[in-house]
Amino acid sequence: MKFFIPEDLSNIKSGKHKFLRQLKDALLDYGLVFKKSNPDIVLHLGRGYREFIGKSKTICRLDGLEFNIKKSYKKQNKKAMKAIEHSDAVVFQNQFCAEAYFKFLKIDRNILHACILNGAFLKDKTRDESFHIVANCKWRPHKRLDDIISCFLMARDRGFPLDLIITGDVKKKIKNKNIRYLGWLSGKKLDRVLSRSLFGIHLAWIDWCPNSVVEYICNNKPVIYSNSGGTKYVVKKNGVSIDDVDWNFDPLDLYNPPKINREKVVDAMFYLLNRKVEIDNSHIDISNIAQKYKKFFEEVLSNE
Repeated sequence: MKFFIPEDLSNIKSGKHKFLRQLKDALLDYGLVFKKSNPDIVLHLGRGYREFIGKSKTICRLDGLEFNIKKSYKKQNKKAMKAIEHSDAVVFQNQFCAEAYFKFLKIDRNILHACILNGAFLKDKTRDESFHIVANCKWRPHKRLDDIISCFLMARDRGFPLDLIITGDVKKKIKNKNIRYLGWLSGKKLDRVLSRSLFGIHLAWIDWCPNSVVEYICNNKPVIYSNSGGTKYVVKKNGVSIDDVDWNFDPLDLYNPPKINREKVVDAMFYLLNRKVEIDNSHIDISNIAQKYKKFFEEVLSNE
């Protein structure tokens, strides 16, 4: 079977491109052939697929849709709708993503589709000494960096011994001797930071299938996470859930998230400090994810 992904897979600053690059490699391991010329399957992100319509089976792998009232969400979602209409099938990142498209954009539930998580290559389970915790993200207001920092400082006041490392671009930095800002990291540099962390923290409001959380768990690190959106499908039992207000599938002000219970977050930090969590990350092992994509490719090709 020949497949093609019309994206720049050398883009190292994009989480979804990193995922697609690893997916491509894992599919090659299963014997598929990556080729632009006359592919059987074109897996796309809503762009670069038009030249293949009528020649190949096109599958749209959908990111999160837009519902922020502070943005032109209707205009932005039209592109996704067109991509869906022009495709033979779609892939949602998890069941929450699927329900969002079914309920918010009212797409046909009978469309040929699959729910397949993002994944990554698993890291060795050898445990390094833990020196810090990590918040790794593309920071926007709904990612709640202020809450993460406040919870960390509360925990430090109560005897939490580790430092906080924040990666990604941060505009407003709170100066503290126990907080380090490392900027954007990837590859071995990010792996090194994660390998020496005790856990990750991800308190985003209504996230879809965050690749940063995938990276924590594939690096055998538990996560403190808010349970709104699709993050719970990534984490499963590999962390501590913090109650959050979930989306009711109506437009809202995404960049004005509700308050999160900081005391619960601090309790979770001490819980993970004092308890070893056995990580089960097989559900996001890129080899298993690729196998699901291969099976769905075969289903799409057999569908007339």
